[in-house]
Amino acid sequence: MTLTLEVPPAVEKTFRAGAARRGLAEAEYLRELLERDAAPSAAALPICFSSDPVTRRAQLRQLLTAPPDLRAATLKATGQAAAEYYASPEGRGELADWRALDGEAFHDD
Repeated sequence: MTLTLEVPPAVEKTFRAGAARRGLAEAEYLRELLERDAAPSAAALPICFSSDPVTRRAQLRQLLTAPPDLRAATLKATGQAAAEYYASPEGRGELADWRALDGEAFHDD
């Protein structure tokens, strides 16, 4: 299949950066994104968990009781989304905060 897409410059920039970050040609990166999002089980459960504790428990219970292939696809998608976020300019600051603790004892008083 051959596709021609018109996207805003900001989307193009983000897409090109994502391909470069993964070391993939743009066509291969797009193929990977399409295959991941086209998998019927990968999108069946939420990737982002709620900050509300009651809702979060219900979402985690749903994940734990899901069939193994759906659970694996959801966890894989969640990991990929986290990796992309922490590689982005917005996520780097958050990750840097945690890196400050590397090798240090952490105590919660």
